[in-house]
Amino acid sequence: MDSSNPTLTQQKIDECFEYLDNGWSIIPIAVDTKKPLVKWKAFQSRQATEEEVTEWFTRWPKALMALVTGDVSDIYVVDMDTPEAEQKADELGFVSPVQVRTPHGSHRYFRHPGDGQWRGPQSGSGSNGTVWPQVDGLDWRGDGSYALLPTCDNHYHWHVAEGFAFEDMPTWQDRAGEPEGTDVVPMPEYISGTLIHLDLSKISTDNAKDIWKETSARANTFPGGKIPRGGSGIYNMTFRYLGRAVLEVGIGEALEAAGREYMDAFFTAPLEEARLQQNLASIRRMEKLNHPERFDNDDHYIGHLSPDRVIGVAKVAARHYITDDDAEQLRKEVGEQAFLVRPIIRKGSIVQVAGYSGHGKSLFTYLLMCHLARGKRFGCFEIGQPQKVLYFDFENGRGTLANLLASMRRSWGPDRAGNLTIWTPFRNPEREINLKTADGMRELACCVKEVEPDVVVIDTIRSAFPGLKENSAEEWRELNGIALKLRNAGYTVVFLHHTNKPTESGIAREAGSTNQLTTLETQIKIVQVFRDKEEAKNLAGIWDGAYDNDSPWHGLERISPRGGLLQVVLEVQLGKVREWTEDHERKQFFGIGENADGKRFVIASMSPKEKARHLAGHGMDVKAIAAEMRRSLAAVTQWLDA
Repeated sequence: MDSSNPTLTQQKIDECFEYLDNGWSIIPIAVDTKKPLVKWKAFQSRQATEEEVTEWFTRWPKALMALVTGDVSDIYVVDMDTPEAEQKADELGFVSPVQVRTPHGSHRYFRHPGDGQWRGPQSGSGSNGTVWPQVDGLDWRGDGSYALLPTCDNHYHWHVAEGFAFEDMPTWQDRAGEPEGTDVVPMPEYISGTLIHLDLSKISTDNAKDIWKETSARANTFPGGKIPRGGSGIYNMTFRYLGRAVLEVGIGEALEAAGREYMDAFFTAPLEEARLQQNLASIRRMEKLNHPERFDNDDHYIGHLSPDRVIGVAKVAARHYITDDDAEQLRKEVGEQAFLVRPIIRKGSIVQVAGYSGHGKSLFTYLLMCHLARGKRFGCFEIGQPQKVLYFDFENGRGTLANLLASMRRSWGPDRAGNLTIWTPFRNPEREINLKTADGMRELACCVKEVEPDVVVIDTIRSAFPGLKENSAEEWRELNGIALKLRNAGYTVVFLHHTNKPTESGIAREAGSTNQLTTLETQIKIVQVFRDKEEAKNLAGIWDGAYDNDSPWHGLERISPRGGLLQVVLEVQLGKVREWTEDHERKQFFGIGENADGKRFVIASMSPKEKARHLAGHGMDVKAIAAEMRRSLAAVTQWLDA
């Protein structure tokens, strides 16, 4: 590739943006030396900007691209350059369904455990076998290292095992003979996309008593009946034990005493004091975040006092499993209306609406919720029965909300059922909701319980979680846990999130770690389309003229109400969609305007169903329509017969 091929250069830059989209830090690498072309220390703690990436690969179009491994990218890589190294990696359990095929072997990808530990790079050829296996060609790309990435012009290729997705990357677990870390999740064992042998005899009910027995059995395999220090995982064992003991002895001196008793019984030497205190602090933090119901109104821990609170469910609750015989019952439980808003919001799903500042993501969401509350169709999206919405608005002020609510009432009639309920900080100054605190979690839970909505909207993530470290996988895991708790309790969850500055092609990438996408069913990206080219450039939007002869403004003006003035055009693009259907369209356009009487209107480009009926009205048969739209014959037939 050279600079005389601008198309290929732009393709490579777009690939860079996709990697930035994952929350990764990337750097340019010289083809001949495999060394960074820039001073890269800064990029071990921050991502490059899109402007920096564009400058690099415009200046060095032949450069390779590398992922900076470690905490900054939330990734560790095991690098194997020989068949012998790959065989040894399999034997040692260094296996992952997410890999990169390289000219000489492969890279296996693991999620960083997010524990704040530094695990520096290791070389198999230079190792003495104490910290890292002494195997030629088996290397560790840890903190302060990098690994080459697949691009359009090299011989590296992604390989994700069949049946797995990119987000199934396992979390790295320290083991004997590996760089030591703390507080990690056990690594799923994958080989070629299939689960290897799983010893069920090692599974316990995971209460403190069972963990004590399990540790005792392991300690008895060592001389003297105690587990030695150094790569044996005693930090993780202690953390796991404390995490269950807290339900029996509570938080405080009793928990610390239980931890010391455990270490004295089974380890040749206890953890350093600082690491024990780190474990105890982590347990306290996780209990407050994940189980606010285990604290009373005075913030005293009571999880160990009430049998019902210990495991979060009734003491006598039985375990239940599902087979295919339950399919019909599950359908009944879900209800006939699988979609609240077809096809973008399923009942009981988690949805993200993302957009650059000022591009209209809140306006779009408010108007969508206004129509959902009234049971009215929204542009090309179908809405069935009215739904009750609880909208947590952390950002809009009194004036903005007053104008918006008055406009919605004037345009679509009063919300007589009171289905759209809004929480704001300015109305609740003494009941702050900060979702990084236990008090904030409790307050949100109380609001949800009082209103009992069908849909919970949080606008925006950044304001609801002040100080959120957006590139921290650990913090996104905690946020995802909140979303899952709401969803599992029966609520549909909509989060609003900001994106980084869109590119000239209109691609707007959500800020932060790729972990933010793991629980989503649907991601909706909003970018504003401007008629004026200079305005589009200044406001980081899309110029209407960039669509060539298919101008969104002209298309929407043709279907605007007579005498109405089109004021805003939005490109609504679907990002991640967990379950794609024939009704989904990757990109559609919405127009928002005002009639002469001051009432607003919302219009949109055609849905797939509307387009099929439009083509049928112009004489096309079912097969031609299916071929034109790249949809199945069954779907087109159903649309036309409905």
